[in-house]
Amino acid sequence: MKFYDIPTVITRLVHDGDKEDKRLHCEEDQTTFFTEDEEAYEAIEKDIDNYCIEREKYSVYGAYDVSGFGYWVKTMRETNYIHVTISFKADDLTDEEIQQLDIDVSTAGEHFSQHQVDIDWFL
Repeated sequence: MKFYDIPTVITRLVHDGDKEDKRLHCEEDQTTFFTEDEEAYEAIEKDIDNYCIEREKYSVYGAYDVSGFGYWVKTMRETNYIHVTISFKADDLTDEEIQQLDIDVSTAGEHFSQHQVDIDWFL
């Protein structure tokens, strides 16, 4: 199956329509994070930057707005997001690879959920 058709099987994934951009995003399980501690904020960013599940045909990692602590906490006083992103090294995946991708997306989402802020508390 072509990578851009995978959202028909793993429906929580989205493709932006650009077939040259070999990425899918999982915004459904998006994590939001916020802390007023700059070191803790930077540790979260470092965790996102360092986390990656590498497979032969794809990589699963976290994406977030890189504007940083000064923007999100000091200026905006808003949460930042983390969503799972898949970057493809090949155009086609087998059914077995798609099943593994589904597992990997869930694993990454669970990993990033440790940074989730309670939105009710934040508001």
